[in-house]
Amino acid sequence: PIKDAALKESVQRQINQFKTFEEPAAWATQPAAFTKSKQGLLVHAFPKALVEQTQRGLEKTNLRLRNVTPVSALLEDLLSRLDLDDDQPVLIAAETAQLVSMVLARPGGQVFLARSVVGGWTQGASRIAVDLKRTILFANQQCGIRVNALWLVGAATPDQLAELVAETQLPVSTTPFEFGPTFW
Repeated sequence: PIKDAALKESVQRQINQFKTFEEPAAWATQPAAFTKSKQGLLVHAFPKALVEQTQRGLEKTNLRLRNVTPVSALLEDLLSRLDLDDDQPVLIAAETAQLVSMVLARPGGQVFLARSVVGGWTQGASRIAVDLKRTILFANQQCGIRVNALWLVGAATPDQLAELVAETQLPVSTTPFEFGPTFW
């Protein structure tokens, strides 16, 4: 039940405690429907130096940085463009560089949680499958949410898809969007 300045101060302390990089963070939050009785927040943190360096580089070419968008926001947008029932929670996961980013949300826009784990479909699909299963179990136990489908963004092989189905015990689909070097 924290509001305004106290919330900002609390989030800043949490970021400093849990960030995965040494330098100061640039960050933003967005509402998340974490549990039935409590409001949650998704916190997006980036190395501040990375944001500032990008901004300076763009200014040299007479461009202006308008925003920095976390992968979870892009996945939420992709989810809204799939032809899905707006009431059924769905887990969508994407391989981005050396991470797999996941968002659990209703396609209509209600986000429950987002997270990223190190790895990828080709370098460790079995470990990623375990993390997906953990995310699904956490959502069920902590939020009372039953996940009914898993959607993947990116190129996963049929063997990797079979492994994900076996581990998560969910129907696994790949998004119909053309995935390539300029996708993001």
